[in-house]
Amino acid sequence: MNDDKVAANVQQAGEETAGKGISRRTFIKGAVAAAGIAGFPYVHAQEKITLRYLGTAVNQSADIAKKFKEDTGIEIQYIPVTTDDVTKRIITQPNSFDIVDTEYF
Repeated sequence: MNDDKVAANVQQAGEETAGKGISRRTFIKGAVAAAGIAGFPYVHAQEKITLRYLGTAVNQSADIAKKFKEDTGIEIQYIPVTTDDVTKRIITQPNSFDIVDTEYF
């Protein structure tokens, strides 16, 4: 199909729906999408959230984790390793933590 025919078909389709507003199909698609988005926070809110914190034990405090959980409802799981192991784990196991605390010398 050449460009003139495509443009004519697009124009004709636009003229057929111009006076009608949106089609029923478009409305239903939008309604389903909106319902899915509206329901997402309720499903998400029911899950227990745990953040895996990778770093040396220097910055890992049980008091901070307790206060953070009280304030947000999110638990912190500390993963204490040596400074060298932080870098190794970032490279070899990138999905084993959510937050990383690195040190550079």
